[in-house]
Amino acid sequence: MGAKELWLIRHGESEANVAALRAERSGAEVVEAPARDADVALSELGIEQARAVGTWLRENAHQGVPTSAWVSPYVRARQTLGAAMAEAGLELEPRQDERIRDRELGILDLLTSLGVDVRYPEEAERRRVRGRIAPRARGRADDRAWRRPGCRHPLNT
Repeated sequence: MGAKELWLIRHGESEANVAALRAERSGAEVVEAPARDADVALSELGIEQARAVGTWLRENAHQGVPTSAWVSPYVRARQTLGAAMAEAGLELEPRQDERIRDRELGILDLLTSLGVDVRYPEEAERRRVRGRIAPRARGRADDRAWRRPGCRHPLNT
């Protein structure tokens, strides 16, 4: 029998998230990442956030608990799952899947908003008009599906 329910949990705040916020606030064009993207660890707050998920799972166990876990190979995702499962008292053997990973930004990777404005003004304008992430409708990179009244793209909120 297949899955009856799917819970998606994003990783907690990472050291790169902290570095990006620091870079944005200081007016830098480039984020000084602490490690290669896949190797970036959780910040202290991120660890607290992961434990909070575990606390929620433990306190709501009467509603059901996960019976399996799939995780990205990224360090921050594995740390989030590990801390949450430990806090919840769950002993699951997570399945690591390379397909579960963060989006790849190509030439925009590690650039702040200012960095995109300065180095790629055409892309900065496109982002102002269409949003940071171009939604896909029926496999095409266009935003027609999200132009209907009342529709908001979930990734741009």
